[in-house]
Amino acid sequence: MLVVVSEAPPIVSGVSRTVDRLRRDLATQGILADVISANEMRRWSFGEARISSFAWHWPRLSRRFGDYDVINLHGPAPTMSDLFLAAYRATPMRSRPPLVYTHHSAVDLAGLGPLCRLYDSVTARLAAFADRIIVTSESYAIAIATPNGPAVDVIPWGVDAAQFEAPGRSPRRPGDPLRVLFLGQLRPYKGVEVLLESVRDVDGLELTIAGGGPLEGSLTSAASTAANVMMLGCQAEDDLPALFARHDVIALPSTTRAEAFGLVLLEGMAAGCVPVASDLPGVRDVAGPTGVVVPVGDVAALRVALVALANDPDRLHSLSTASVERARVRSWERTASRYAETIREAVVDGHRQRTRHLLPRMLRQPEQAMGAIARRFGATWWSLIVFPGADAAQPVAWGRAAEPASAGQPSRIAAYVAREGRPMLLGPGGDAGAGELMTRRDVASALAIPVRISGSGMGVLTLSVGSADARRYTHADRDRLAELVA
Repeated sequence: MLVVVSEAPPIVSGVSRTVDRLRRDLATQGILADVISANEMRRWSFGEARISSFAWHWPRLSRRFGDYDVINLHGPAPTMSDLFLAAYRATPMRSRPPLVYTHHSAVDLAGLGPLCRLYDSVTARLAAFADRIIVTSESYAIAIATPNGPAVDVIPWGVDAAQFEAPGRSPRRPGDPLRVLFLGQLRPYKGVEVLLESVRDVDGLELTIAGGGPLEGSLTSAASTAANVMMLGCQAEDDLPALFARHDVIALPSTTRAEAFGLVLLEGMAAGCVPVASDLPGVRDVAGPTGVVVPVGDVAALRVALVALANDPDRLHSLSTASVERARVRSWERTASRYAETIREAVVDGHRQRTRHLLPRMLRQPEQAMGAIARRFGATWWSLIVFPGADAAQPVAWGRAAEPASAGQPSRIAAYVAREGRPMLLGPGGDAGAGELMTRRDVASALAIPVRISGSGMGVLTLSVGSADARRYTHADRDRLAELVA
């Protein structure tokens, strides 16, 4: 698999972390990934906006398509993921691998609301060119889905719960302040200023801000005038479990839809922290069930939510316990397993889509065409298998042959008929040389007809009737079917 993403290690970000973790976990599932990121391309930054030189790299990148079975593109990344989708669409179908598009968030830049909404609309249209779409929450599944577009799979990010669990965690004692933690990049959309102002000099609340970024200086200055706020700076990954264990709440007060999940919420929840987060798509999906969701950018509402938790230790304990349980079922192994399933399905579906144009016109919608033919000939099952030629890694199948439990034998029969190049009746009274291929006890009789396709390959159409059926196929049925699909 080729992974194309805006950020990858050594860049520190949620996208970078999740892509790196997926790459490692998918390798255990038998999916090996090469990663191409904007790290390898020149980029220009204008505040929160970034422009890449991706367009100049497309020719080199597209020449590598033949080395991969599937592409996983992560977006949105203006001037990168959008250009990739547009150029991919313009590439001849036979020259491009199946594409899985992972949609992380909306684009939401301060002062550019209408332009961002237009961009998100264009992104949804471009994403429809993919074979499959993956999102991390139901909120984004609704946002990215288009009529007659590709299937959208909701696969939330995972967490190594055991790494963050704190079995020795002592409950908060009566009279102790509520210990609130923010952990992450200190960037404008993270809303740390909102959190700081909501906590500033409020009795019963203490705030720790851990992380680095462009706002570190201004936040350090603001925190210096608040007696109950402490700045820690960047933290080593090995120190995070102990940091979470010293706090009661993990806060994510982000102010724009650039925040779309909140991996740090899951990590804090695994340690027993109660999530308190902004009411944003995706973020509320993570925090809402076992935490508190507050209006975006509302200092007063955030203060009220935190004070309420400080004054209700029973509720705090209940939400903490529920958060730990919720984090335990969100394992990275589960995320990687579901990713692998979607990727493999996309490969199969993509090859089917790319093979349809090789079929005779009457069969280019195999499900509908073969269903009608099966009814006409009274078939119990039908299969259509295409062997595209010497360059194809594997045959492409529809119908019963595409079912995992049945794929082996129909493929053997189809391969034999494709080599022979002639219609065959299989079963009692059938054509010589094909009888030994009929080893399934639930199949009494079958017709297998070679179908000429474009290029050097061959397709094979198979109809069969079950042992319990009264009907048995004849040579006349074989000849009628061969004439129909000639």
